[in-house]
Amino acid sequence: MIGKQGLLLLVMMCSAHASAVSYIPSINHTEWNLKLSKFECRMWQPIPVYGEAVFQYRAGEKQRFYLSPSRRIMKTGKATLMSMPPIWDKARHSIDLGLVDVKRGTRPVELRSVQATRLLNELNDGMSPVFSRQSWYGGVEKVEVGLSSVKFHKAYIEYRQCLTGLLPFNYDQIVRSRLRFVTSRWDLNAQVRKRLDAIVSYVKEDPTITSAKPSPLTSPAPATLPPQNALAWLDSSCAAAVVGLPSPRPD
Repeated sequence: MIGKQGLLLLVMMCSAHASAVSYIPSINHTEWNLKLSKFECRMWQPIPVYGEAVFQYRAGEKQRFYLSPSRRIMKTGKATLMSMPPIWDKARHSIDLGLVDVKRGTRPVELRSVQATRLLNELNDGMSPVFSRQSWYGGVEKVEVGLSSVKFHKAYIEYRQCLTGLLPFNYDQIVRSRLRFVTSRWDLNAQVRKRLDAIVSYVKEDPTITSAKPSPLTSPAPATLPPQNALAWLDSSCAAAVVGLPSPRPD
């Protein structure tokens, strides 16, 4: 059910963009959600009727932004990206941020680190990034999906603080680690030890990992060991191995 304010906003948008259907949170329906940990920093805005706009920074990876619609809205191809000023600020002008790809799938629009950071900067400056593209069902009707900068600052501060505490790697980057070292030597080289230290550090931080499976290429090993025992076995007994950790952590 659409309230009077939501209906008024929709009417204003339709009058300003005669052939565009807009999905942009109104002032009273804008919120920013956070999921913060050492493994991932995620900040997202629900967009009524459309879905979500998400900023994500996983440990060991670069920042990204993506749109996550509940259903297909935009036609594949190129969408325009504009940074729009608040309607009450007549002194500021819109900024053309170029074209972005629209693809099929659950994330039709996905931006890499540089573009994601630009969106954050625009939001932090009180602007509203808006993606515009022809609707998927054809015709001349356009679809606009936008983010609101209302309540952004507080969430952004917490999001940035989270980034400083991220681990330098994520589960997918260490789930199967191949370690090679010379069999005739009793010690491990610096590269192997660095990788083992990374695995140990991650295992200590992730309570969902309960075992590790060393798979030697030159000597037998137990099938499954607790993480600390498996890593100790690697350190002292095998010449080359793959460390297998259990199934990935759920999002």
